[in-house]
Amino acid sequence: MTAVAASQPDALVALAGDLNDVPGSPPLDALVGSGLVRVADDLPPAAQATYVFNGQGQAIDHIVIAPDRAGARIPMSARVWRAPSGAGWGGSDHFALSSDFALAAP
Repeated sequence: MTAVAASQPDALVALAGDLNDVPGSPPLDALVGSGLVRVADDLPPAAQATYVFNGQGQAIDHIVIAPDRAGARIPMSARVWRAPSGAGWGGSDHFALSSDFALAAP
């Protein structure tokens, strides 16, 4: 991701989806430890849950962006979307995760 971001200075480079790991796990620690930015990190831990397993909310869906693009992210804009029923979003068993970004004009 960092190499692509470096070669595409006008692009916002993101990895997003179900990574099946929670914050603090070795795989996510490796991503964040390499300098990548997990956009939901500025939410309270309880608000980051995107899946419920055995009655416990887990943050297993993530949006990660290249570090030099962190300034494009609008802080505190990450949001977890639940269906009105409290279930997953759009028929999924997962809640959706979004974030806002300020992109430069082409």
